[in-house]
Amino acid sequence: MIFLYLLIGAATGLLSGLLGVGGGVIIVPAFFWVFYTIHLPLTFAMHFAIAGSLAVMALTSLVAAFFHYHRGNVELSLIKKLLPGMVLGVLLGSNLAAMAKTSLLELLFGILLLVIAFRLFFVRQKIAQEGQVIHLPGWLTLSLIMVVVGLCAGLLGVGGGVLIIPVLTAFGISMHKAAGVSASLIVPVALIGALNFMLLGVRDHVHFMHSTGYLYWPAILLTVIGGAIFAPLGTALGARFHHEVLKKIYAVLLFLIGLHFLL
Repeated sequence: MIFLYLLIGAATGLLSGLLGVGGGVIIVPAFFWVFYTIHLPLTFAMHFAIAGSLAVMALTSLVAAFFHYHRGNVELSLIKKLLPGMVLGVLLGSNLAAMAKTSLLELLFGILLLVIAFRLFFVRQKIAQEGQVIHLPGWLTLSLIMVVVGLCAGLLGVGGGVLIIPVLTAFGISMHKAAGVSASLIVPVALIGALNFMLLGVRDHVHFMHSTGYLYWPAILLTVIGGAIFAPLGTALGARFHHEVLKKIYAVLLFLIGLHFLL
């Protein structure tokens, strides 16, 4: 199992480096499959997978946020506006996930993957340029948007590349700034979500060897190590391949995984 967790981390790191996508859409189904094979109760397999994904994202995004900060890609004033709504959303999402059945979470995650696959395959993302005017909505609208983003993160264990970056670029924020802000937001948001899952699992007397609540530590730590090793390689390889072709291959992969969750 050690090799499998390192492999999941490696795949996540490579895809993150190649395409700039979030790891949750790979980590959650991979964890779900592995947890099922090690005879973790199916009733809680999806909960462990989502909680583990949030914990991995919190740790890996910390490194990304550090580098983005030193490159000047972190807008602290923007983070202050976005963070409260996301924190509220991830708390709501993780609490709802803890109450939901694994079958419902599988259904929702499968639908999410199909939506992401469709967007990657058919929708050409409008890239905001440096210096472009940023058009943020009003405080209430912005807060509601970020609550929904946080809700999806807490409910399904996905984050930056899938949810936050598309929202920020739609506001006119450049891709580099959006990546920096996204990584910086994911650190506290995913950490709060993971810790909430841990507390909810302890409250509900959920226990599995080497776990605390819904956090299964061997999977989390080994996946982080694998991702840290292979993310730089993914970034280097990304410059050698046609980005749009890779995106379409990735979209087909997500579509097939999404169908598996739905069937």
